[in-house]
Amino acid sequence: MAALIQSKLLSVVVPMYNVERYIQQCLESLFCRDWKEDLEVLIINDGSSDRSRRLAAKFESQCPQIFRIIDKENGGHGSAINRGISEAVGKYFRVVDGDDWVDQKMFTQFLSYLKEIDTDVVITGYYWVNTDTGKRKTEKLYDCSAIDYGREYQFDALPKDFALKMHAVAFKTSILKQMPARMDEHCFYVDVEYILFPLPYIKTVIFYDLFVYQYRVGMCTQSVSAKMMRNRCGQHEQVLYRLLKFYEDQAPELSNYKADFLAASVARVAVSQYKIFLSFPASSVCCQKIQTLEKRLRQKYQPIYKHVRHPAILLLRATNYFLYPAVSCAVRQRFK
Repeated sequence: MAALIQSKLLSVVVPMYNVERYIQQCLESLFCRDWKEDLEVLIINDGSSDRSRRLAAKFESQCPQIFRIIDKENGGHGSAINRGISEAVGKYFRVVDGDDWVDQKMFTQFLSYLKEIDTDVVITGYYWVNTDTGKRKTEKLYDCSAIDYGREYQFDALPKDFALKMHAVAFKTSILKQMPARMDEHCFYVDVEYILFPLPYIKTVIFYDLFVYQYRVGMCTQSVSAKMMRNRCGQHEQVLYRLLKFYEDQAPELSNYKADFLAASVARVAVSQYKIFLSFPASSVCCQKIQTLEKRLRQKYQPIYKHVRHPAILLLRATNYFLYPAVSCAVRQRFK
């Protein structure tokens, strides 16, 4: 493997596809002139057909030391991240979607912290921001009382219920370049691939009490809306089965903590798949799909099966699917 040329401190990859309403806010938040020697923002234009590229070009022309547009054919979110990994020259790597943004004050503080460390993974909090009301909700992925901010942890020493989320994490770029797996292309829901594929190579983690990322929610076009998840059920299932294969290949080589962490993480994706199936009108076809997934997990992936503890699934198991119509109705009422 060729040595990584690191000429920047942080590479921020901005996947951009038809986000003309939001891209200016995103790039303005990343426009940190004082950090032009340390920061690169790779704007991966994933075949946009609206004014997104024209708006982004203004930032590239104003500060080419920071901003660079990379044009490619449309390949989806994973494809844009894959291209960003191949192009990045920063010591650290972070993704900021083109319809989201960062708190610039927190972001510059984050950059200052990066200068002082050599840790594999850096974790911060983030806000969910309602696109209509502007109301913010904090998102932290761990028990705050169990974490010392600024302390470097061995991954295996992290709290048991710790989770990784794409909007919270910055990886060492060398880890992402080293891992053989790449995100699925022409497919949604690859964020879990992004956070789990580096797992075998992670040794150390550090947390900072910063809310850097501002995650826009409430848009009907979002991939996590109930309607979109039903429409893209097959893509979500594709990612789940890729993660099951990844678990099968990697778990025997991982520490007990990492293997259990991976099982719990994949189980959360499986729960989402169950909920998608349950959100369709009750039918023998959907019930059969749930039972097929259940059988696969029970027979081949017991650690993942045991981590599936969602009340709706436990009720189906306890009643041998007799209450499937009622459970499906209840999930449809909540999963809107």
